[in-house]
Amino acid sequence: SGRITGVGRVNFDEVLCHKETMFAGGFLTSGSTLVCSDRFMAEGQLKETMARKHIAFAALPDESSILCIQYAKALNRTYVSSVKGILWNVPNDIFNGRQRLFVHEHGRDWLQGGDYARTAETIDAGHWINVDGKIGIASLVPLTVLRRGRRQVEIKGRENSGTLYAEEICAPCQTRKRWYNRYEDLLNVCFGMTLGGPEDTVRFADSLYQPQTEGLFSAGATGRDGRQYLLIANFDEADRPFGVSLLNGKKAYDMDGRVIPETVLHTDDAILMVLE
Repeated sequence: SGRITGVGRVNFDEVLCHKETMFAGGFLTSGSTLVCSDRFMAEGQLKETMARKHIAFAALPDESSILCIQYAKALNRTYVSSVKGILWNVPNDIFNGRQRLFVHEHGRDWLQGGDYARTAETIDAGHWINVDGKIGIASLVPLTVLRRGRRQVEIKGRENSGTLYAEEICAPCQTRKRWYNRYEDLLNVCFGMTLGGPEDTVRFADSLYQPQTEGLFSAGATGRDGRQYLLIANFDEADRPFGVSLLNGKKAYDMDGRVIPETVLHTDDAILMVLE
């Protein structure tokens, strides 16, 4: 769901709301959290609520793919240590022989993990990455592979308890401290994932798009079944109307094959539809 950290020693999310919908072959979930930072160096400094983070996530009924939208904005003027959108952790340690093949828009890399990953580095991967010819990710925001140079997956968030190495795939990937103004966007990314080799990832990446939907957030792509899916979400504090007039004349159906009517989306509501 992405991760935003402040300058406190402890950073965490507090759940505000979540909504789930099940359908044949998949599901849709959406919600939001408050992003908090605590246990500062300054004596007496209180917990800081930095941002509100929203997410809409859909497992498509093509048995292969997902779509996701992540968005966050600052609630106050705040000092942020890092912003890592998406944050797909790919374990690369003793359980897979400490080596993975990353094929991406800018080339291919054999990445050694675990004890062999001793140098911190970043790899600019472009808009898609495929891992080991098995699964891939595509994003409209360019992807970065962040290599920490040490085992960094901690046990229950305890400091210095890292016992597993993982490659971190992020979009965006901001690791320098900076100020954000009140209501400034920290995170705004849509992406998708699909099973298969590099050619399947490229095909999925070429179909990924983000239509203009008048105050709503959206992400669309063609699934493995050839159908065109569109995920729509309202991350505003106010209700937002949704109708077929936003779809440039296309017909929209829900996952049960029913025509989607004109409706109002409340905060953190999401809809998954098939376009024809």
